[in-house]
Amino acid sequence: MTSWRSAVRASHIPCDPKNLLNRDLSTLRRSASGLLAASLVAIDPSLLLIGGGALMVGFYYDFIPSYEVTEPFLHLVEQKMRQLVKAALAIEKMEMESKNAKEYLDHLGHHYAIEENRNYPTTTLFCIRDFLVGNRASCDFADPLAPPFVKNTKEISHFRLYSLQPIGNKRFRILGSVHEHDGDLKEECKLLTHYQKKNHLVDGERADLFHREEKGWIWHPKGLVLKELCVERWNCAQREHNAHCIETVSLHDLSTHKERPSRIKEEKISMHRSFFKKEKRSLPFRTAELFWEHSLPHEEILMEGLLHPAKGFRALELCFVLRKELLQECISSLQFIDKILNMYPFGNHCTWVFSSGRKVKMIAESEALLSALEMLKIPFVREERGEKTVTVEARIQDRLGRGWQVAYLSIDTSDEDVLVIERSSMGILERWIALWVEHSLEDMLEVLEPRVEKILFAERKKI
Repeated sequence: MTSWRSAVRASHIPCDPKNLLNRDLSTLRRSASGLLAASLVAIDPSLLLIGGGALMVGFYYDFIPSYEVTEPFLHLVEQKMRQLVKAALAIEKMEMESKNAKEYLDHLGHHYAIEENRNYPTTTLFCIRDFLVGNRASCDFADPLAPPFVKNTKEISHFRLYSLQPIGNKRFRILGSVHEHDGDLKEECKLLTHYQKKNHLVDGERADLFHREEKGWIWHPKGLVLKELCVERWNCAQREHNAHCIETVSLHDLSTHKERPSRIKEEKISMHRSFFKKEKRSLPFRTAELFWEHSLPHEEILMEGLLHPAKGFRALELCFVLRKELLQECISSLQFIDKILNMYPFGNHCTWVFSSGRKVKMIAESEALLSALEMLKIPFVREERGEKTVTVEARIQDRLGRGWQVAYLSIDTSDEDVLVIERSSMGILERWIALWVEHSLEDMLEVLEPRVEKILFAERKKI
C-alpha cells in the first residue's frame, strides 16, 4: 500500500493553509443569511423571499425581484447589510405553530418563505425588531431559518457578498462569505473567487463531459464513457475480491426510488442480508452492488454540483464474517479500498478518519479496526459521532480544501457469531468523477481519449 507514502501520479493539491473552510461557522453563516434577507426586504418590500441558509462555505439567499437586478444591486444590498450591522439590532428566535407562522409571515409580506416548512408542526423564525423598510416606518422582520443564531447584528461585522446569479424561474441567488476576523474573510474570498473560475463544473463543461441545466446536469457521450470506465474498474476489482455482484444498473437508467428517497440504502442492505441467508454460502461472504440513488433536491446540493449530487450512482458492499476472522477481513477491506483509490491520482492524497459513537459498546470491533489501521501503518485522525457503528472513512479534498467522503468501512452486528462489515470502495460515482476532474483533468483526459477514439472508430466502421 503506497497511498499515504508517496504520490505516483501528479495531482492538484488543494491549498487552504489556515484551514479556513473547515471551521464550524454555521451559526454565523445562518445569521448572515437572515441579515441578507432582511436587507433585501428593506431595499424592496415588494420582492418575494424564497429561502436561504448556511452552506459548507459561506451563505446564500434566493429571491424573486420585482424589477431587473444587475451587479450594482449586489453592492446596494451589501451596503444595507452594513447599515443593519452598525445599528446593532437584536436578533431573536421565535417559535410558533406552522399555521400561525404562515399567517404572521403573510402579514409581513413573505408569501414564499413558509413553503419549505409546511410539513412541520412548528416553525422557528429568525427575527429582527424595529428596522426601517424602504421609506416606511420601522417594523419587524421574520424569516424561517434553523437556529441557532447570533444575538446581535453587530456580531456579523466581517462579511462580503460576492455573487448575484439567476437560477431560473425568475429567481436570483446571492452568495456571500462571513468570518469572525477580517483577515480570514479576505483569504476565504480569494479562494472562493479562484474556485468559481476553475472547478469541476467549469472544467467538466470545457472538456465536453456534461453541461448544466436548471435542475441538474446532462451527461455528454464522452462523460458517459468516463462513467463506464470507472464502473468497469470497480467491477473488475470486485470480481478479483470474490464478491457476488447482485446487480449493476445501467448508467442510462432512471431512478425508480423517487417516492421514498431516504430509505433506499436501508432497503438495499436488507436485500443483501436476505441474499446472504438464501445462498447459505461459507464465510466470509461478500456482496457488491452499484445502484441508483435519488434524494430530495436541496439548495446546497444543487450548489455543490457533482460533489453533492441529488441523484447518482452509489457503490455498496457487504461482507458477512465470523467474529474470529474480523481482524483479517478488516485488513483485506482496507487494502481493497486502497487498491481502488490508487487507480486514480487523487487516491494519493486521502485522509483517513476513524470514528465511533459515544455510547457504542462494540469494544472488540473498535479494537479490530484500530489494529488493522495500525498493522497497515495508515495514519488517521479520530472523530466522535452519535452513530451506533464503528467506522473508518477516506476523505479527499477538493480545490477549496473541503474534505469529501469517497470510501468508508463500518462494522455492525448481525448476530452473536456473524458480523456485518458495510463498505463502499467508490462512494458516489458522480463525486468520484468530480474529484478526478478537480485533481487532475489532464490525467483523466489522457486515460479517456483512447476509449473515445475506439468507440468513434467502431461507429465509423459500422457506417
